[in-house]
Amino acid sequence: PLFYVAKVDDENKLMVFYERPLSATVNGFDLSVVTDCMVATPIFNAPDAPYFFLQEFKKKKGDKKDPEAQMLVAMLIAQSINDNGKPIYGGYLIGTSWKFAVLDGKNYTVSPIFEATKKADLYKIASIVRKIKTL
Repeated sequence: PLFYVAKVDDENKLMVFYERPLSATVNGFDLSVVTDCMVATPIFNAPDAPYFFLQEFKKKKGDKKDPEAQMLVAMLIAQSINDNGKPIYGGYLIGTSWKFAVLDGKNYTVSPIFEATKKADLYKIASIVRKIKTL
């Protein structure tokens, strides 16, 4: 619903894709992940150049599938696939807590926590997701 409200889809330019596999060899390591959600340029209704990933709800960090690790693997794969030197963006949720991240070259930065149960933070989350179109 958040991507719908934020109006991220932009015909022939951006599309939101769910449950899509990605894989690549990065620095000699074979990486693969199934993305919960990604924003990418579309080609025939399939993702072409991915640049934003969102890993969905996990009960807590340290669970069998760590959402930050899954997101970072997807970001590294996208960086390798795109091979254009542009930053890759992402976000992940643990419970009601959201964090956003940027991978620019070898620099990885994570935002402070945005708490979805707080109205002001919820507006910030929606604003960040809406900003995806302009990135």
